[in-house]
Amino acid sequence: MSGTPRRDRVRYRFLLAVFCCYIPLMAGFGLWAWEKGALPGSLWPACLVLGVMCWTLTEYALHRFVLHVRLQAAAAQCMIERLHLGHHREPRDEAQVTVPVYGSLPIAAALLGVFRLSTNSWEIAALLMIGCMAGYLWYETVHFRIHCSRQCGWWLVRQRANHCFHHYRDQGRCFGVTTPVWDWVYRTGRGGLEGGRTFGPKGTSRALKPLRGKRQIAGSMERSGKRLPV
Repeated sequence: MSGTPRRDRVRYRFLLAVFCCYIPLMAGFGLWAWEKGALPGSLWPACLVLGVMCWTLTEYALHRFVLHVRLQAAAAQCMIERLHLGHHREPRDEAQVTVPVYGSLPIAAALLGVFRLSTNSWEIAALLMIGCMAGYLWYETVHFRIHCSRQCGWWLVRQRANHCFHHYRDQGRCFGVTTPVWDWVYRTGRGGLEGGRTFGPKGTSRALKPLRGKRQIAGSMERSGKRLPV
């Protein structure tokens, strides 16, 4: 039979499930805030952009301080395994690439509470959550494409280089998936504390060079069908 072998087909249903959950939530928050009418329309773009920025920092903090911890409690460690550590062992498994909805919804609820307490306004908190959820959907899309897509532009090539450095070179660096900004701010990129060049075309080329031999970058990740130690 012609066509793509079954084991090589990308199963988009895992990514689709995330969108089916969060897009209705975003629409609900937006309609509710619109009906309340407590905020002028001129403040909406600022709140949405701030929400996206809050997500990028949340993504970095969760990845660095939560998703790589080793816990004594078996139940908590099992959850960490399901949310992230299992993905490090099976980086091409689409079921492991995306965060399950039951794992991301409690985080969204916690963020909503933080926004409400910090702004003292449910309307502002709702708009921040819309931006935050938009950032999260962008994260899932970028992460999915990094691991499951063979064709990408220059920006995704750079992000893939950073992310594969995290997977195959040093799990204590390159925590940002959607943006390298926070790795730059906190000096956890490829250059690290030594002050080497962390981002940009030359830095990307240096990261790609040692990994290309393992067929992990720029559309050839595991093309040979072999598994690499994570």
